[in-house]
Amino acid sequence: SRNVRERLISGLLKGFEQIGQRPEIRGRYETSISPGCSITVYAESNGIRAGVDRLCEKGVLAERIGEEAATKFLKFLKSKAAVDLNLQDNLLLLMVLLGGMIRTGNLTSHTKTGIWLIEQFLGKVFKYDGETLEVEPNKKIG
Repeated sequence: SRNVRERLISGLLKGFEQIGQRPEIRGRYETSISPGCSITVYAESNGIRAGVDRLCEKGVLAERIGEEAATKFLKFLKSKAAVDLNLQDNLLLLMVLLGGMIRTGNLTSHTKTGIWLIEQFLGKVFKYDGETLEVEPNKKIG
């Protein structure tokens, strides 16, 4: 009744005005026990998707949520990260087992917590230079 979807889209489009692009938009209302909403923005290339999301908050206008999602997404694209924010913490154990590195941009609080926890067991394992997270040479356990 409050046109939340349309208002989210309005904010999203306002956020994308800064780069002169209009994203393809798909959206729908769902029947749910939750009174909330969310917006997901992603890019797809060669069958790979990466993106960001933003949950709605009570007392925050839907237009603002949409604009914040656009800003978060554009910041992610500018970072040239190869791994999106929602995936990076899920790769930590694989990195410790297999070695390697990922270009992440900023680390999320989940990733920082995961690194801290792993390093409580294994000692200093990760190296982060502000853009790339890697397992220090000869520190993988697999």
